[in-house]
Amino acid sequence: MSFEMKKVTFINKKVTPIEVDFETNDFITSVIANNYDELKAFKNILIGKHLVRTGSFKINGFDKVNKEWTKKHVSVVGINKYFRKWPEKFWLSTSLLWNKDYYNNAKINYINKKYDYLSFLTSKNIKEDLIIREKIEKMILTFIDSSVEIEEQWLKDFLKQIVEFNNKNIDEKNDTLEEHIKIIAKDYYLLYEKTKNYELLETFLQSLWDKVYNFIELTSLCKCEYISKKSKDKSIKKLTKHLNFNQVNYVVRKQLKIIDIKINYIRFKILRNEQVLKNLKKQINFELLKVNKINKKLKNPDAYFFWRNVGIDQRLEFVLKQEKMFFDGLSDESTTLRGKIVEVVHGYHKLVLDKKVVFKKNEEFKEKAKLLKSEIKSMASQSKEYINELVEKLDLKLDLFSIKWNTVINIWFQILKCIFLNKYNIVFYKVLEKLSLEEIKELFYVLKNINKLNNKFNFIFLDNKVQNVANLDKDFYVLEKSKINKTSFSSYIKDNWKNNASEIFYNKNKISYTKEKDKVNILNNKIKLIKSDFINDSGFVLLDPTRLTNKKKENKNNLFDIKGYIKENKIFTDDKVKYFVSSDKTIKLYFYSNDNFNLKDKVNIYVTEDAIFKIT
Repeated sequence: MSFEMKKVTFINKKVTPIEVDFETNDFITSVIANNYDELKAFKNILIGKHLVRTGSFKINGFDKVNKEWTKKHVSVVGINKYFRKWPEKFWLSTSLLWNKDYYNNAKINYINKKYDYLSFLTSKNIKEDLIIREKIEKMILTFIDSSVEIEEQWLKDFLKQIVEFNNKNIDEKNDTLEEHIKIIAKDYYLLYEKTKNYELLETFLQSLWDKVYNFIELTSLCKCEYISKKSKDKSIKKLTKHLNFNQVNYVVRKQLKIIDIKINYIRFKILRNEQVLKNLKKQINFELLKVNKINKKLKNPDAYFFWRNVGIDQRLEFVLKQEKMFFDGLSDESTTLRGKIVEVVHGYHKLVLDKKVVFKKNEEFKEKAKLLKSEIKSMASQSKEYINELVEKLDLKLDLFSIKWNTVINIWFQILKCIFLNKYNIVFYKVLEKLSLEEIKELFYVLKNINKLNNKFNFIFLDNKVQNVANLDKDFYVLEKSKINKTSFSSYIKDNWKNNASEIFYNKNKISYTKEKDKVNILNNKIKLIKSDFINDSGFVLLDPTRLTNKKKENKNNLFDIKGYIKENKIFTDDKVKYFVSSDKTIKLYFYSNDNFNLKDKVNIYVTEDAIFKIT
């Protein structure tokens, strides 16, 4: 559930709806309104423009803090007729590389491939040499991965503990504080503790870098090279160049580069968080001054939240334990690993000295080297490949290098940017009214494919037509008269027949009747009076599309059935809404069915008492 609002009211009393209950239970949620001002007002609520006074407003399970916070989680897709970034693939590639997670993974992939290639060149494709390189890399990777995993688990456990402590004290020891200020304070201290954890992780990775670097300086721990160099046997002396620790060099340097990337990423996160913390600190000051909780600005919120001293002591104690682990624990493990690496390399040296290793390039060497070199791809090249693969998986039918421009390409461009930047909540604002029926169906199809690839994505449509609701078998929301109400397609038709529903179903789902004593004649079917609403001698029955069916066995109490065929649905975007025309072409109906039909397929529509929602 991406959005969850329960009895939300806002500090700005002019905001409408005045109270909001809204949640996204499905990956597509529709909100409709006849008034564009109401759509715009609700869009502003979704993007976090207004501070919450009361109620619960959560996005991705977290309390909404402010507009800046919401921007990181929610993106709005609209129609831009006047501005185009061309060529699209260039801008999309750039957007993808702005995603730090993707960029770092791409860079690590580049380094892995590059050093695998360089290491292979120095191995000359000698089997024994390749085996010990693989062993050494596995040993070093196990050391790095297990060390990082343990550290991250400790940081995660402490973060959970300290955040629970902070939140509990904000609620209990500041119980008179307004709810929206508590939310801001909780987010401030959550981000503060995360940042402090990042600082610890940075120190840990720096210490780990030092320990891994020491694996390069192992030559002095094996005397094979020295003995060979001083040997009077020329055949042994020739082997000296094969008795160094060249195998360790590339493995270690590759891991050092990767650790460097991770350290730089942590530093980026720290700097970004510090900027957000400054803004949150200003906001806390502003809110506390506004409600007269303080008389002047505070340099640090801790001055108001006095209980924080206990939390600071907990953090200090944790840091001291961590630093001891950095310098003592890692040193012990790395020393043990140094001995194991020397043992593995020395075993290889013995094979060399015993002349059991043949130093000759085999025929496969050039081919393998060429293949490994071809696998080295720049970050830009990787991003282009990723975009092409994603476009193919989503089944997007477009050429991003085309000079031809249309509204749909504009929308694809914005959606792909959201995917690349990990903005999982996408609001489509007044988009559907600019698209044809086929374009809307294509859009829904692509969104379903996105959901299959990653179900974190949620899409909210703000529109002015019920015909554009993606799934009419599920509830949607209606904005009207400063209220937001959850409704179904069936209820919407009944409640809005006099307004716009009758226009949508103009002369459709409407059958004439005549009354004869205690019976009603509908399409030459004499039916015993079933509803007291048959007051007039003649009139029309209005049929609910969701209550009509093409399967007799589902409804044992059918009043009558109509024979006819399927015709193209040119109004509703939901493919499950079928358009039916009677054989004599006098009756035209929309009905809801999960069955797949072809045009002109013959069907029978069965009408029950429940299907009649209005008699005129």
